Amino acid sequence: MQAQKFIVDAMLGRVARWLRIMGYDAIYSNKYED
Repeated sequence: MQAQKFIVDAMLGRVARWLRIMGYDAIYSNKYED
């Protein structure tokens, strides 16, 4: 099974932190545009 990876924008900053705490690979940046 492949590891789950997430790209998270500024609206989900807290979610990115919790994903990292739970051991998921999460990239967070507030510079991404829609």
